[in-house]
Amino acid sequence: MANDFIGVLELLIDHNVEFILVGGLAASAYGSPQVTQDVDICIDLSLKNIVRLKKAMAAIKPVHRMHPSKPPFNDEPSRLETFRNIYLSTEYGQIDCLGEIMGIGSFKETLESSTELEIRGKKCRIITLEALIKSKEALGRPKDKEAVVILKALLEKTAKSRIS
Repeated sequence: MANDFIGVLELLIDHNVEFILVGGLAASAYGSPQVTQDVDICIDLSLKNIVRLKKAMAAIKPVHRMHPSKPPFNDEPSRLETFRNIYLSTEYGQIDCLGEIMGIGSFKETLESSTELEIRGKKCRIITLEALIKSKEALGRPKDKEAVVILKALLEKTAKSRIS
């Protein structure tokens, strides 16, 4: 299974899934050199959006990554609507669909802390660098602490380039 993170994002965009890019891939978009193993998105877990997510993922054979038997991602959308997060493995790599972001809040609150990003001519939402730092600080894992140092340096560099 080869990682095609841009392919994942394109599928989500093409199927009008309401999401915000967060996590390691968002950090990479801001210039972080750290490597990520998955696509983390904050997603609206409404019935309508879950239906779009299922259609978007159908072609890349998604399975529930956290379930011991790795069942296919073919649950009824009404059942998925009760989930807080959905963790998938696909032919394009791992995708974490998060209903809220630690340190930021719900999808709606994360949306308020996002900006627009263009990927291969397609637009999607990405968490702001400031909010990404806040979420990584709230997580507090060793890898997140390392990320915070890098992200703060990128933020400082961005601020300096705006001044000059």
